[in-house]
Amino acid sequence: MTYGKAVAAVLLMAASCAATAQVYKCSQPDGRMAYQDHACASGAGKPIDARPAAGSSRTATTGASAAASTTSKEKALLDQYERERQLRAITYDIDQLERAMDSDQQRMDAELDALRNRKRYANNNLAGATWEASISQEMQAVTERYNTKAAADRQRLEDMRKRRDSLEQ
Repeated sequence: MTYGKAVAAVLLMAASCAATAQVYKCSQPDGRMAYQDHACASGAGKPIDARPAAGSSRTATTGASAAASTTSKEKALLDQYERERQLRAITYDIDQLERAMDSDQQRMDAELDALRNRKRYANNNLAGATWEASISQEMQAVTERYNTKAAADRQRLEDMRKRRDSLEQ
């Protein structure tokens, strides 16, 4: 027999022995129970039958289906909690965006009021007319800037509301 075949034979015998090995239940000095593959040192341990269970697996299947049922209930509950969390988060984000939009509108009104006040000081001459035209252009730019931001915010708000509505169903 060659060396490789001998090693294979030994490994095969070891594997078959491991499948049918004895397990000993031994009492430790501190009172705990220990399970080991060799006899207890005190000799007081007893061997335990550690063979795989034989017969019908109906009980195991029933237990597995009960566990699967419990798992599916838990998953459904977790899904519900996640949907509620997302709903709270999107509602909060909607409120924050609406407040930001109101704040932007107030800032725009304040900037336009300040520019209108500057316009009052324009003299009724060529220099005053040029200055008034420049202030009017600045007012137009402010209005356009805030309107562009407001349009983007309104679109985001609409998207958030659609998402919230889909979560509420």
